[in-house]
Amino acid sequence: MAINIENCVFMLNKEEHYRTGKILGEITKGHFLVEFNPPEKNVNVPLEIYSIEEMTQVNSMGKEWFIFKNKGELDKWYSWINEPSGPKIVKLVK
Repeated sequence: MAINIENCVFMLNKEEHYRTGKILGEITKGHFLVEFNPPEKNVNVPLEIYSIEEMTQVNSMGKEWFIFKNKGELDKWYSWINEPSGPKIVKLVK
């Protein structure tokens, strides 16, 4: 089953830091144009191309890309994951 991730938002979790942005669209089969949110106001960031293989990679820290339908879902998840409570269990689905 194919799922359209165009216009979805994401959090890219790389070791000690993370970046957020939007998936603008699929430019060729399995390759997506993404726009990261700028780290500061008045800073332009270039668009980048990622393959679906890169977006589904898992490293020693776990999954790197977290994709959400909209910013509200991302914000809700981010708040939940940062709550000062017991350990969190995140179910990974392939």
